[in-house]
Amino acid sequence: MRSPSDIHAQALRLWERHEILRAELSGEVLFPWSLPLNPPAGNAVLKDHAVIAQSISELAKSEIQNAFTIEWVERRLRGAGEQRLPQRAVFTDRETFLRFLGKQNDFAAQMAVVERLRTQFPVLLEWAAKTPARLAQHTEVFEQLLDIVDWLSRNPAPNRYPRELPIPSVDSKFIGSHRKILSTLLDLCLPPEAINATTPPHPAASFEHRYGLRYEQPSLRLRLLDGRLSPLPGIADLSLPRDQFARLNLPIKKVFITENKTNFLAFPDVANAAVIFGRGYAIDELAHIDWLKPLPVYYWGDIDTHGFNILNRLRDWLPQTCSLLMDETTLLRHEDLWGREPLPVDATLTRLTVAEQALYRNLLVRHSGTRLEQERIPIRELKAAIANI
Repeated sequence: MRSPSDIHAQALRLWERHEILRAELSGEVLFPWSLPLNPPAGNAVLKDHAVIAQSISELAKSEIQNAFTIEWVERRLRGAGEQRLPQRAVFTDRETFLRFLGKQNDFAAQMAVVERLRTQFPVLLEWAAKTPARLAQHTEVFEQLLDIVDWLSRNPAPNRYPRELPIPSVDSKFIGSHRKILSTLLDLCLPPEAINATTPPHPAASFEHRYGLRYEQPSLRLRLLDGRLSPLPGIADLSLPRDQFARLNLPIKKVFITENKTNFLAFPDVANAAVIFGRGYAIDELAHIDWLKPLPVYYWGDIDTHGFNILNRLRDWLPQTCSLLMDETTLLRHEDLWGREPLPVDATLTRLTVAEQALYRNLLVRHSGTRLEQERIPIRELKAAIANI
């Protein structure tokens, strides 16, 4: 037979499944809600009479305290005669149920949020009814979340940093901590034209990109290999946010891209040229740098499968790119400098030349796992290769 603590556990389970909130949102009639008490059979009454009598007394006391109502049943049990046994516990209304669990304040907070949804964001009511757990999880901060939704609804794509949004009690740290739930709410409330559904250039800033907020951009680094190109005397090494980098207007006639920072810093002087620090797969940052598109571009990466994979990606947006010192002759001439590539990439690379494709396949098969890192190649060979361009 269930005890008052068993009833409490079952009632708490109903609360934690957010069934009370769901019923309020969907209009479902949940009360009266009852729970079978599993009264004992005759043998059990005789065997554990004292224990059962104590349990019945506790249930009756709880009923007297208005915790719940007990439905009693009269039964004639063999060997025990007429017995009045508790059949089920009934919570006649929601208020009694909440009082029993001590959840009145929690539910009141939830209802304050629901009331605001009804008056200001009715489009969110269906979402809340389907996912009451998410509303319940964020009840303490939901007013702030809705303040953000309200402001962005009235000021779509504001092109401001989250820090600049004039919303009381909301700061950039709050927005950063609640991006997931905010994305759900904003997608439901904002008109399609206020949402940027294109692929973000920086995955870490996908939230800001989607809702028209500003964000810190990764910097791109460039060295001018000809002092005459510098906008400021003696300034040759430039690091700029991507959008500013894209607006550079310098008389550069030729561009080199290298993955290794030491090679970037030691790259020799070349007339009318610049070198960009590619930083491996961060080379994707160059995708929208329009001033590169008409220029000759030379990519110098490691002779390994990742080096050719990066070259292949670079040609997605700069198809004129030529590889530099990434040929089989260079590889074989430096066999004593070979290393091992820990995780080769085996992919279909459609933008490699015939010779590059052959070397790439050799690195997967005949020279399996071999790599020649670019920084191992002497600078004199780089100078000779540049002289032949």
